[in-house]
Amino acid sequence: MLALALLVVAASPVPAESRQMVLSVSAGWDATRALLQAWERPSNDVPWAPVGAPIEASLGRTGLAWGRGLLPAGLAGPGKREGDGKSPAGVFDLRLVTGYAKAPPPGTRMPYRQATATLRCVDDVRSPHYNQLTDEVRSKKDWSSAEDMRRRDELYRLVVWVGHNDAPAVPGGGSCIFLHLRAGPEATTSGCTAFEPEPMERLLRWLDPASRPVLVQLPDAEYRARAAAWGLPELRPRARDLGLAPGIFPPGPLDAITDVAGVRVGQTTFVDGETVRTGVTAVLPHAGGPRSEGPSRRARSAPAPARWPSAGRAASGPRRASCPSATAATPWASSSRRTSEAS
Repeated sequence: MLALALLVVAASPVPAESRQMVLSVSAGWDATRALLQAWERPSNDVPWAPVGAPIEASLGRTGLAWGRGLLPAGLAGPGKREGDGKSPAGVFDLRLVTGYAKAPPPGTRMPYRQATATLRCVDDVRSPHYNQLTDEVRSKKDWSSAEDMRRRDELYRLVVWVGHNDAPAVPGGGSCIFLHLRAGPEATTSGCTAFEPEPMERLLRWLDPASRPVLVQLPDAEYRARAAAWGLPELRPRARDLGLAPGIFPPGPLDAITDVAGVRVGQTTFVDGETVRTGVTAVLPHAGGPRSEGPSRRARSAPAPARWPSAGRAASGPRRASCPSATAATPWASSSRRTSEAS
């Protein structure tokens, strides 16, 4: 039994010293949303335990593709490349935090760097600074395209750098991959993973560099196929996997309440100092009430999903598509700077 356990640990791309994991699972390679769940363990011979509740996140506008991180090369499936609009799948170190403020949010333990007006993430594949955070004032500018880390909106107000294609950086392998804020649940990104400010702030208080935190991001089928060999948390069986069909409405791709057409969900959290942490969640089933409509009529009369308040809009101009509007057809930037994320 011990030999088998050691074999599983040795085959896992998750480092044995990792004690914290952010797990992101989507419905498939082309899905643009995922469920995120934090997990932790005191040692690599103890099962992972969930931390808090799962949240929904936005992925790249064209889904997922295998990225360059800690996992072995040569896995079957799409491979990430620069400009493909895909978030990276695999296992990745979480390295540092950037933000608009001079100091990090209270409780942050990860290394922090202020995103000044001259801080860039270079996505020019010809530059020696490709996929690096670089201060435009302090470095000799040798790139024609780069990410503004201090945007005109709030999307990069808090950013966690994902260690994708940075050890070393391979030109064209994809650049500037972050966890960052999103404008709302309908938004997609150009290759990052984005979610609301409140879970981001909780994440920053939880992440500990001494625990070597990692992001594990996979489509559902890949996750279920590799979880045992990689020593990942075991997912609970879904009710429908056991032959049960709760409710009368068909589920969405994430099997979440926010996936059901017409269901409106709102949530807010109130934090006051170190002693008060509370909140409220409101769920409106749909306009007609849960007992007044059947599935067939419901499918014809579903109102549009509710949108969360916007966190800001990207600057206008001939720049590459930004996170909240990545589905729009926007040309690449012709200037040396842009306000959208790379990929």
